Amino acid sequence: MNLLRKYRRFIVFFYDLGIIAISYYLAFALRFDFRIPADQMANLIKGLPWILAIQSAVFVSQSLYRGMWSYASLRDLALIVRSAVIASSLSVVFFTLYDRFTGWPRSVFVLDGFLLVMLLGSGRFIYRFFRENGWALGRTGRKTLIIGAGLTGDFVAREIQHRKEISADVIGFLDDDVMKKGSSLHGAQVLGTLSDIQKVLNKRPIDDVIIAIPSLPGQKLKPILEAAQAKNVQVRIAPPIQDVLNGKVSLNQMREVRVEDLLRRDVVAIDENSIRSFFAGKRVLVTGAGGSIGSELCRQIIRSGPSHVILFERTEYNLFRFMNEIQRERMAVQGTQICPVMADILDTRRLEQVFADFRPQIVVHAAAYKHVPLLEENPYEAIQNNVLGSYLVAKAASRFGVETFLLVSTDKAVRPTNVLGASKRMAERVVNEVGKASQTMKTVSVRFGNVLDSEGSVLPKFREQIANGGPVTITDPEVTRYFMTIPEASSLVLQACVLGKGSEIFLLDMGKPVKILELAEDLIRLSGLKPGQDIEIQFTGLRPGEKLYEELLIDEKGQEKTAHPKIFKGSRDLSEALDTDWEKRVLSFAESGEILPLSQIKEWICQWVPEYGPPAHSASGSASAQTIDDEERGFLH
Repeated sequence: MNLLRKYRRFIVFFYDLGIIAISYYLAFALRFDFRIPADQMANLIKGLPWILAIQSAVFVSQSLYRGMWSYASLRDLALIVRSAVIASSLSVVFFTLYDRFTGWPRSVFVLDGFLLVMLLGSGRFIYRFFRENGWALGRTGRKTLIIGAGLTGDFVAREIQHRKEISADVIGFLDDDVMKKGSSLHGAQVLGTLSDIQKVLNKRPIDDVIIAIPSLPGQKLKPILEAAQAKNVQVRIAPPIQDVLNGKVSLNQMREVRVEDLLRRDVVAIDENSIRSFFAGKRVLVTGAGGSIGSELCRQIIRSGPSHVILFERTEYNLFRFMNEIQRERMAVQGTQICPVMADILDTRRLEQVFADFRPQIVVHAAAYKHVPLLEENPYEAIQNNVLGSYLVAKAASRFGVETFLLVSTDKAVRPTNVLGASKRMAERVVNEVGKASQTMKTVSVRFGNVLDSEGSVLPKFREQIANGGPVTITDPEVTRYFMTIPEASSLVLQACVLGKGSEIFLLDMGKPVKILELAEDLIRLSGLKPGQDIEIQFTGLRPGEKLYEELLIDEKGQEKTAHPKIFKGSRDLSEALDTDWEKRVLSFAESGEILPLSQIKEWICQWVPEYGPPAHSASGSASAQTIDDEERGFLH
């Protein structure tokens, strides 16, 4: 086999010489009904050496021997047709010059051209067929159903057939395009649409299901997963074709379905050109740059080609880890300087120094405390970091000529029932007041709900509980939350930054709320276990300040559409200005608030955020309260 590979081109060359001779002979035989007259046999023999020389030279000049027969394609067939036409035409020209074409039947060279195409092409495609399918005829690999008969499905099926080390046998496809039903791809039939999964699994013995639509929304993936799990069929997801072709992953790196896949929505279209032009060549400072959201914002900003990205982060390990990732992934584009700064937003002297040194043009403020139960017990720290910290960063930005200031906010700022939400609502108002007082800086706040797999979020907690054998703890069976992936939320935040004109709150369309109970059950099943049997689910009751459901807008009538269908503007949420001494009150609280008891701190918060208060529902009446509110806020659905 090694010798065959080494001398492949020579073998193919001599094979084609044989095909040239056979084609030339058959052209005469067909012309004379396989009874070649003696004078024409003399012509055949006399012309054979010239035909071999002319046509083989043409084939060499057309690079016919560079193609690999294992991957013969329509492009190779087109090359064969072109080569055969040129070869036959040059043969006619040669014999016309040689003896004025005397005694030669002209149809022989027409037939010769057709035969060359047929014999050369069929040889290559037959070889490919037997290489791909011949060895597989007796193979007893795992019976595999591929979801998706598009480019990725075609690629997966082809790789399975090509590579002997993959012990699999493609028995069919499912695809959402009804027009593909009944058609064939690599010898396997498209058996139906995605909704036919249950029927196909009942009729055919299937060991594996491969999802070859990497962006398949969760609402379509979940029925496939449930049907497969009922039959003990393994489900894996193929990597996107572009990642395979770019060398980021290999096809062998198919992965198990994750709960994030079940929550995935339709791909959000982002105007990447506008984001790129907004950040290109600019000096951008990101606070909280080592956190879940902050680091993803930095990744996407870096791809836009800014001149500087200042990574402002308090936690040494987060900054160290992210810098390692940037270097490992070679994330920084040419001309972009990455500047790690280990500092605290409450350190005013350090803050001034950083702004003076780098003179950022855009500030993305993602630094914040975010854990509801901890902040309920530590409200002073919540106000210090989330409110005073936002004020100090915004003031520094205003003093040093920042053009755009973006505050990353939360849905918990709407009618807040906890200290976290109230502190972020205060931050929105404070940042807005600083922006209004500035002559040059526009301020924008962006609210969104929970992001999947962010630090300290529910998914890592559930995974840890499942790994420890349970129980999985949930506060209430009716509790719901909005979820987004970190990349999706970050890209929409940057899009909102581009859309902002100043003194605005933008709301991201978070889709439909997800029941935390269903999320936990899905995660248990994906771990190969059964909820309630292998892993117990316990309800612990709502924690202080926790809502059954979250909102994104204080006044739904104040919602306005923007140029992006997934981004809305809450025009009324910043309509009420703060009183004239608000800055003094923030600064005086920062100095003396630490010694106040919890009750007085929360009273102080109420003066700033009148709508702040405990949840308006009880455990018994929570479901109905949620239903009414969700119906009133139909735009969220």
